[in-house]
Order: sequence, then structure tokens, then C-alpha cells
Amino acid sequence: CADDVIGRSAGSGSSGICLLIKPEVIQLNRCLRSCFMQLIDYFGNTIGENFIFCFTNARSTFFTPGNTLPLLKAFFKSFPDTKVVLEKKNTFCFDSEAFRYLVAIKDNIEFNTIERSEFEQSWKASVAESVRFLKYLCDQSAYKRNDKWQSIKDAQFQIHSMIRPILEAMRNILRNIILYDRNLSINVSPKPVTSLSMLCYRCGRNPEKINEFWIIEDHLHSSCNMCTSNELKQTEYRLCYDAVNYRADDSIDQMNKYIDVLCEGCAQLAQVFMKTSQVERNDPFLFGIERIINEKNFICKKVTPGDLNQQLVGRLNQIKHQYQHYLNAIQSNETFKNLSKIYQLIQQIADVPMVKVQLDVIQIYHQTLLKANEKDVSINKT
Repeated sequence: CADDVIGRSAGSGSSGICLLIKPEVIQLNRCLRSCFMQLIDYFGNTIGENFIFCFTNARSTFFTPGNTLPLLKAFFKSFPDTKVVLEKKNTFCFDSEAFRYLVAIKDNIEFNTIERSEFEQSWKASVAESVRFLKYLCDQSAYKRNDKWQSIKDAQFQIHSMIRPILEAMRNILRNIILYDRNLSINVSPKPVTSLSMLCYRCGRNPEKINEFWIIEDHLHSSCNMCTSNELKQTEYRLCYDAVNYRADDSIDQMNKYIDVLCEGCAQLAQVFMKTSQVERNDPFLFGIERIINEKNFICKKVTPGDLNQQLVGRLNQIKHQYQHYLNAIQSNETFKNLSKIYQLIQQIADVPMVKVQLDVIQIYHQTLLKANEKDVSINKT
């Protein structure tokens, strides 16, 4: 789907987007228009030059695109502002049955002479197309999205990735405000995970004391199947904490300013996210604030009453009321329609140091994931 392509390509240079389709379709899938528009919305209207068309089950059409080709050409003509290259050089035809034949041979499945001859010819044709495909892909330069290109789709992806960093930054800044007069502080130290990880808000709920605060550190599962809880969320990093025996570098005034920027900013981002998303109607920031408050109340019941966590609960409740006030105040404006202002707001929040350090680790995770899935292909170009 388009979201999966966008998610995997975000922040990276993609050489091409492969569209897999059968050569003898009577009518194009209705989802194609939606997917195509989402790709244009995110990447820009030049992404069509990086499309690669792969036709499967092409033996029946003698390794040609068949009747699907004119349907595709007519479809792309309905987007006059978008250039889509659909030529022999970026069109490839494979026979899926030929690949199954190879597996069958390795499993010692026998074929009669005619079947074997047909499959072998089909296999040779598919191999030739595969080599041509790899040569073409290796010769393609990575698509670089115009840095000035702005879209609601891109903004949604950025906002979604900022939800946890913003909430965790606010919580830890409040800790450091409370610790300031004690000449202590706590640094957040996010560590990128190395594989798919699910943050569980049900398991491992054992608080540890860090500079007079009781904190529940992240408990991660490597699979959704490891826990039956519905309180799982995919994460790119594990958030660790470092106890520091001196006050935070920022002044109280500066930290309070960060809180105001984040609180008002996430109210505006929530409005953008909910009013532009086709599926998200609940407020993810308010949900996150309430989850943090509930977690702190849970800690207060487990540890000695009167510790600093009680103060933190009070501050978090103030943040919740302040957030709701900001949200009510901006309900009537139409900031979500002004892309330039949305991007300025995203950048302003991303520049808050405690948010930035988490976003940087998210970027490292995605780069590592892409690197881990890269395959070196040696192609003889003679």
C-alpha cells in the first residue's frame, strides 16, 4: 500500500518504486488512484519518473504488458501535471510460474518433456528480464525529494513520529524543574532498537529510583505475540535515563518556556493530525498525557507517599488543563490548512533539545533498518 511505501522511503533516497501488476486485467483496481495520489502527495509530482512497472504472470502474453498497458497509459493521462515514464526501459515482464518451477526442480518434482521445455524457456526469459531489471535499477540515481516540497501527508508522518518525543520531553523537563533547587537533574538517553520492538505499557511495571524520582523504564517485546495486552505500541528506541549530580544546564525560565512551546505546539499539531487524517479521530497527545498521569499515579501507590512523584503528578495535571485550554482556543482557527505554518511549528518543536535527541535516534533507527535490508547485487553490464 502507499503508506507502507512512504513509511519505508521516508528519510531515504529510493531508486524507484516498483508497481506489480498482471498483464491482462480488464479494469484497473480502484485503489490504484488513491495510492497514486498519496505517492504524489508525499513525494511530489516528479515521482512518476521513478516508477518501475513489473508485470507478473506474463507468459500468457508472450512476456508483454498485454491489455494492461493501454489502461495504464489512459490512467496516467488523467494526471496532466504529473509526468509518468512508462516505456520499454522501465517495464519488465516475468513469469511467476517459472520461479515456482525452479523451486519444484529443487524439490525433485518431475515434469514431462513438454512441460519441462515450456518451463525452461519461461525461466530463461524471466532470468533475462530479471538481469535487465537489476541493471536498470543499479543505473538509476536515488530519488531526492525536493526539500521545499510540503504536503499534508508528509506533515502527518512527521507529527506521528513526534508524539512520544514531545510527551517524554515534557515529562522529563518537569522532573528537572522540580530537581533544580536540589542541584540534581535527569538526562534522557534514547537508544535505537535493532529490530521490530513493541513498547508494552502492561509488563515490567517495576519503578526504579533515579535522582529521587521513581521511574518505570521501557519494557520492550520483540513481537506482538509475546504479550496479550492491547497496550502495545511499536517504537524505534528504548528511553533510558542518566542521573546527573548537578542541576540542568537550562534555567528555570528556559525550561518553563520549553514546556509552554511544547504544550501549545502539540495542541496545534493535534488539531492538524485529527482534522487531516482519514482514520485518526482521537487526540493522540491528550491520550498520551493521560497515560503518563495514570502511570505516575500507579507509581505513587507503590512507593512512599510524599515523594517527588506526587509533585510531578500535580504538574502533569496542570499541563493537561493547559493543553485543553490551548486546544479549545484554537478549535476555530484553520492553521491546519496553512502548510507553511504547520512546517514552521514542526521545526520549532523539533528544535527543543530534549525532543531533538529522540528524533535523531528515530532517524538512526530508520537508517539502520534500511542498511540492514540492503542487498549487494553484482551485475555484469557488458
